[in-house]
Amino acid sequence: WLGTWTGPISACKGQTRGADFDPSGALWLVCEEGLRRAWLPTQSASVSTEIVGSLFEIQGLHLLAIDSRPLLGVPLIGIVRLNGDLVGLGLTERTRGDWKVIGTIASPSRNWVAVSLHRGVGYALDDKSHVFMLDVKTGMWDGPYRMPATYTWDGICTFDGNTWLALGSPKRESEATANMAPEHELWQFLKPGQAPAKVTRE
Repeated sequence: WLGTWTGPISACKGQTRGADFDPSGALWLVCEEGLRRAWLPTQSASVSTEIVGSLFEIQGLHLLAIDSRPLLGVPLIGIVRLNGDLVGLGLTERTRGDWKVIGTIASPSRNWVAVSLHRGVGYALDDKSHVFMLDVKTGMWDGPYRMPATYTWDGICTFDGNTWLALGSPKRESEATANMAPEHELWQFLKPGQAPAKVTRE
């Protein structure tokens, strides 16, 4: 694939625990100190750049999913993991508002490793290769759906209500290859019951 890379971009004092773009195109990072805005569409960062923007101070956050096309009338536009629980985020104002915690999302008891959110549908991936789907309007969960157990899955992304992408690496079968760097692959998963497909170059 052809494309232009931007970055690397850093705004956290320590480890970056998650990242996503909000509806305006701004990049938010999950830092040890909270959510920090790191990059705006009007800014250019073609080289290694450290940009410290506005901070929503709340500690204990991991993971981040922001709905790039949030539903009207639905206050929840973001999901984070806070002390092991999935927590909903909203804005004090619909545009250019500050983040606020809406509350804990009633969810299956799992060790969540990745989340995604698009047009009111949330996806959550656990450490057992299970994917759950959340209807943000009703708060109802669907799943679990099992992805291939021969892979270790690290990330998930959705761009419509029927399809999601997952980033994973094949599990090592022997001690000789156990310490090798993982070879990540991008897979596309469709509606339950349809076969997954590995995304390859054309």
